[in-house]
Order: sequence, then C-alpha cells, then structure tokens
Amino acid sequence: MKKKNTLPKTNAVFGRFFTVIITLIIIFSLSGCTAESGENIAFGTFYNVKISGAGATAVLKDIDRLLQEIEQEVSTAIAESDISKINASSAGQPVRVGQHTAFLFKKSLELYGATDRAFNAALFPLVELWNFSPDTFTGVADSIPSDTSIAETLEYCAMENFSFDIDRSEITKHDDRAKLDFGGIAKGYAVDKILELCQGKKQALINIGGNIATFGGDKTIGITHPRDTSSLFGVIALQDAAIATSGDYQRYYTVGGVRYNHIITDEGYPTGITNNDIISASVIGSSAMVCDALSTAVIVRGAAWAEVLPQMGYSVIIVTKDSYKIIGDIDFESTQTTHRRS
Repeated sequence: MKKKNTLPKTNAVFGRFFTVIITLIIIFSLSGCTAESGENIAFGTFYNVKISGAGATAVLKDIDRLLQEIEQEVSTAIAESDISKINASSAGQPVRVGQHTAFLFKKSLELYGATDRAFNAALFPLVELWNFSPDTFTGVADSIPSDTSIAETLEYCAMENFSFDIDRSEITKHDDRAKLDFGGIAKGYAVDKILELCQGKKQALINIGGNIATFGGDKTIGITHPRDTSSLFGVIALQDAAIATSGDYQRYYTVGGVRYNHIITDEGYPTGITNNDIISASVIGSSAMVCDALSTAVIVRGAAWAEVLPQMGYSVIIVTKDSYKIIGDIDFESTQTTHRRS
C-alpha cells in the first residue's frame, strides 16, 4: 500500500486545536485490492482517506484541495473566512459567501427545524461564553457563566437572526451580537463531498475526526468507550453508509466537582446538567452531514425524541452512564459487561 500526504509536524496552532478525541476507531483495511491512502489535518483534527480503484492518487489530491476550500470558507478560526466575516459584521450588513457556506447555512436552517432547535448553528455566542470555542478551549476553567449572562446570551442565539439571499448568495444577520458556527456539521459535510469525489472507485473509507463513511462492501467500525477512550464500547458493521458520534467527553472541564461539556442545549446549559444522562450518541445513515447534526440533537433532546430517527432513515446507538439503547436497524455488538442494554 502506498502512502501519500504524510502528516505534517505539529505546530503551535495545531496544538491549540487538537483537543478532539477520535470517537470512532476503524478496525479494518480495504481488502482484495491495492489501495491509496492519504492523511493530513483538517478542521483542527486528523483525517484519513483510503481509496481503491483507477485514478485514486489524483482523487487524493482533489480531496486535499477540497478540504482546504471548505475550511477557508467556514472555519471560525480563520479571520478571512465567510463565517468570521458574518460574525464580525453589523446587523443589516450583507456578507457574500461561497458555495460551501451557502449550502451549510441552508442545511443548518433545515435541520434546526427538523430537530426542534436541538441542532442550532447559531449557538456560537454561548459556546464562547462557556469557553468551549475550539480555538481557545484549554480543558480548564475556574468558574462557569452566571445564570443571568446565560439568559442574556441565549436571547440572540437563534437561526431566525439570520437570512439568506439566494440570488446574491449573501447572508445577513439581524442582531449585532448573533454569530454562526458550522462546527457541528462541517466535518460530516466534508465527508459527503469526498464521497462524491470517490464515485466510480471500487472501495473507499473516509474518516474526518470520527465522522466516517464507506462504500464497497462490509466494514467493521469500533466505537470508542465514552469513559475509557483507550478501549472500545462495541463494534458495528457498516455497509455503504456513514456514522458520526457526539459525546460529552470530546471537550469538557470540571468545576466544583461538576462535569461541563461542549454540547449546549436550547436552555443555554451543557447537556447532562439540566436534561438527560446521555454521554454518547452514534448515528448511522446515508449522509455523514446529517449523522453529524443528529448525533448532537439526540444528546440534546434525549432518547424519547430519538425514536423519530428511523422515520428519517437513520439509526442511533445511545450510551448512558450504565446502559445503552439501539434505535433502528443496526448490526451492533457491545464489548462491555458494565452496561446493560435497555
């Protein structure tokens, strides 16, 4: 197997960003053929692509260019990105955006409605208030925001504060304080776009920070244990599908003996504080982007709400502190004796 695009050396910027733990572990390789493999850094985390079939090397180069293009448009850490320009703009000031930003805005608005606001790309001011922004997160905090500051910030954390002019490809915000962040959907979107580039190949595996998609036969994916990230919680058989996991262990800190994680509810507080005890949700379906968003929504809304996922064509593995639940048609095998199946 040839190796392309080897990992660059870690630098100060990457060290600041690389706080994300890969939540899905691939425990197989493409079989029966010679495969090209590429890996690098995108969206502040590792990505890895394996492709077999004619022209695979050229596709890997196209993938690198595509990921850079998407990140340049939607990263909150890049000063000249579309998102940074929108977030820095004044109310009523239109910002012309690229195709990726435009698409992600429209999909975020659609999923905002489909999840009853559980997936909300306009929560970035609250993410910043709680010190969970990926470019500044350190894993340590001395205090948490006051109830008053949370309530005040929550008032302008709504997708209704933004509008999109499809003819001009412009996004305009209607409150100076409003901000967008596609961090909960961009990696999944990138995986879907890479799959498009891989069409016509024999097999492909794409993994961007634990957002995974495959085609070309059965694959086995290991899901990381949300409380012991050095071990597997279980394994799942995946065939021509995508999987994404959200968990309370990817970015968190502890204050006064209480664990606060980066997934914020529509009440303005981290999950697990005010609503439910879900610590991990892995969503499986056709689109990595939708899996990405729905995995967050499940943790925010809870297991009862997740019963609607099969109607949307998706399935989910929900993990709590002492049990797990499967909703939908999934070939999953737990490796744990400490968690009962509910």
